[in-house]
Amino acid sequence: MKIGIILPVARTDKYGYQYNDFRDIIIENMQEFADGIIAISSSKFIDRTFFEKFHKLTLISDKNTWFNLKNDKEIFSFDVLNKNVNLALEILKNEKYDIAIEIHINQYIPKPSFNSLKKSILNMLKRNRPYTWLYKSYQCGNLIFYPDRRLPWILNLNLSSDWRLSTDSIINYDTEEIIKIQSGNFKKYNKEAIRDVPWELTIKDGMEKYEFVIKDYRKINNTYDPNNLDNLKFNEVEWLKYHQIKVNQKTLANELLDEVAKKILSIRKENFISNILEANYEPPKKQNLITKAKKKAKEIIKSR
Repeated sequence: MKIGIILPVARTDKYGYQYNDFRDIIIENMQEFADGIIAISSSKFIDRTFFEKFHKLTLISDKNTWFNLKNDKEIFSFDVLNKNVNLALEILKNEKYDIAIEIHINQYIPKPSFNSLKKSILNMLKRNRPYTWLYKSYQCGNLIFYPDRRLPWILNLNLSSDWRLSTDSIINYDTEEIIKIQSGNFKKYNKEAIRDVPWELTIKDGMEKYEFVIKDYRKINNTYDPNNLDNLKFNEVEWLKYHQIKVNQKTLANELLDEVAKKILSIRKENFISNILEANYEPPKKQNLITKAKKKAKEIIKSR
């Protein structure tokens, strides 16, 4: 069984993607699990030399994969991202990989998940299924949570069915069937879940990323109003409240930090928001999520 990881990457100088020690840990982890990695860049502002040291990784970054520019500023587009991951998918097919998995630059596969995840993939192959679920848990500093998301992002490349990767989903171009991301209690799949680490960044990083992506997010969610541009502006209180609610809705896993989690924790910076969110975490049953998270966000900002 030959497993390939599709790794979408963006500019490496901002948005929280500029921390090379963090990206080192993530990609080394992917290399341990997979037979190859196709890193495909949506940005021309990328440090190519960083990726050259990874022996299983192939970087694709050229004018055909980059975001469009306006006044030398990139214009974020989900269409570009989707085109890129499917280009990587075709490359893996042509190179006779059996499996393609889309995993992002702030996600890793815990070592205890290696065997169970591969067993799940083998089961998909034996049953000739076109895809299987990629379960996702989260890490916030010292906090490890049970998986509560799953994506249909493990594809069987041995079949001729025309499934393609899309935003939080896959689409069958033959039947127009769409399989979307699902939320739920996936505790039973904890031993095969990957782990998302989205909060190892500063508030400034978060603001810059938000302002970069928000317009296209609004468009796909049908909340974009060209006559009301206020909903494109970054609001620090609301942003912190949103992330605190997101963390507080999660259930702590009954497990110790694994090897990769410890490495990530060891390089955490004092101004990363994971520190704030971890300090203010309260289990879901002990809080009014919206009221308390909003109050704490305001208190944090006033105290700085």
